[in-house]
Amino acid sequence: MKDSVIRRWRTARRLKGDIGYRGVVYATACSVLPGRLVQFEWFVVIERRPVDPGPLPRGLSIRWDAPGDTAVLSSLDLTPEEVARRRGLGDRALICEGDDGRLVGYSWYRRGHWDERGLQFPLARHEAWAYDLRVAPTREGRRMLGYLGAYSSVALAAEGVTSVLAGIDVANRGVLRATLRRGATSIGSVAMARVGPVSIRREDWDGRRARWRPCRGGRPVERPATPFGPAGHATDATRAGLVYSPAPDTA
Repeated sequence: MKDSVIRRWRTARRLKGDIGYRGVVYATACSVLPGRLVQFEWFVVIERRPVDPGPLPRGLSIRWDAPGDTAVLSSLDLTPEEVARRRGLGDRALICEGDDGRLVGYSWYRRGHWDERGLQFPLARHEAWAYDLRVAPTREGRRMLGYLGAYSSVALAAEGVTSVLAGIDVANRGVLRATLRRGATSIGSVAMARVGPVSIRREDWDGRRARWRPCRGGRPVERPATPFGPAGHATDATRAGLVYSPAPDTA
């Protein structure tokens, strides 16, 4: 109990220094109020354009997941049922493995639309939403998240996706700073408090005036169109060492 209180206090103090008292209120509300009654969201929306990933460290390879990779993906926090659910939605995972075949990390991607606890993000044909980037504990601190992000931008650009979007909770300051250092750009933020079907949200997009508004149901956010269209971009996926043809399911 004492450790939990100390962690909350440190988080609130850090948020106060970065984003003021709003961060303290947000962190306190999330930790005190029951999630089954009221839901809070406050995250920064970042965008990544295709970037040159550079060479992978020796002994690593990156590829799209194949039908027979359920056991591989389930070796890092996910259950087989969750993998099947994501695939049923059309989601795909980019997998990084070592020479020994062990999972080093993965990142998941969705096309068409993204739902963030009732916040609907319609996605254009040249956009994808990135989520659940994970690295094995033995590989943390080795810039693996950066490699996954950069290689995913190349892999998706080969299929016409030139804007990869993601949401990062404002409380994850370290992850946010590291992501921005790796070439991503913050394009705005969304905050929401929801009770049942009713919510109040604040959308703050770059170049637009921030505003609060009440909403009912899953009304889409009014996100400006991303400026990085698919025209004029070419990428050599083969040179990046990516595998696009899924192996047959051997599970």
